[in-house]
Amino acid sequence: MRSVSDEKKAECLKIYYNLLKTQEYFEAHEVAEELWHKLRKSNDFATDYFKGLINAAIALEHLKRDKPKSKRVALIAYNSYLKRCGSVDLFTDENLFDIEEIKRYINRCWIDFGMEKAEIG
Repeated sequence: MRSVSDEKKAECLKIYYNLLKTQEYFEAHEVAEELWHKLRKSNDFATDYFKGLINAAIALEHLKRDKPKSKRVALIAYNSYLKRCGSVDLFTDENLFDIEEIKRYINRCWIDFGMEKAEIG
């Protein structure tokens, strides 16, 4: 199976990012997960990166819900995000989407929820 195009990845990231900005973390998770399933089937190198984005959205959703154990569950998911989304060259054309912008935004959300400053890639 052929891999997913850079344009499709960039389109997904734009939708994901816009959902994050409106605090629709669960929906952002769904968007990233849909593409992740396609990436897995094609053995695309970006599979792990998109799994990390799924984890970041899950972490933020847990913090948003603020239920018992939310911070502990969020921390586990967030650490997985950090591990998977360190430094990666996702696109051959870096003008498609600034992946560093999305990482900075996720980090800001994390801090805004009162979590410790996170290290990003």
